[in-house]
Amino acid sequence: MWLTLQDSILTKDNLLKRKWKGSPTCAFCQDTESVNHLMFECPVIKYVWSLMAYILGATVIPSSFSQYWIWINRYLPGGKQVFFVGLVAVCWSIWKIKNSICFEEKRVKTPTEIICLICSMLTYWAGLQKDAVSVQIEHGAEVLKKTALQFHQHGRMDGGDNRLAVI
Repeated sequence: MWLTLQDSILTKDNLLKRKWKGSPTCAFCQDTESVNHLMFECPVIKYVWSLMAYILGATVIPSSFSQYWIWINRYLPGGKQVFFVGLVAVCWSIWKIKNSICFEEKRVKTPTEIICLICSMLTYWAGLQKDAVSVQIEHGAEVLKKTALQFHQHGRMDGGDNRLAVI
């Protein structure tokens, strides 16, 4: 997470700076991959953030890490530990799914797969927290999963490609 916040994880734009010869294209869309694009700006990831905003009753979604802190404080007042665990679960899930598409040629059918991985991470990590925080995280994961599954039919594959499209 520290590397992500420092804009130093090996996204395709950072790989190109190291003389990598691959495509700069995002695994989920046709835009150039950067940390901010991958975590906030990609249309597929915007769908993930939009679903979380829907649950929180928010009318906007964050478009950067600094905006995330303002956004989450406004729409989910509470402990910073919950905020950070949530952010790490989102970023780690996006990173893992992106890498499985790029390096394992995994096919991802809907953004719901990202959300389900987020929920799994949250549930697992909840067990590592103190009781009150653990309950909050588990409840949040359950609500997110339930809501994602209700909206599942809104995501689809685009033209048989590994990239996701959001309707």
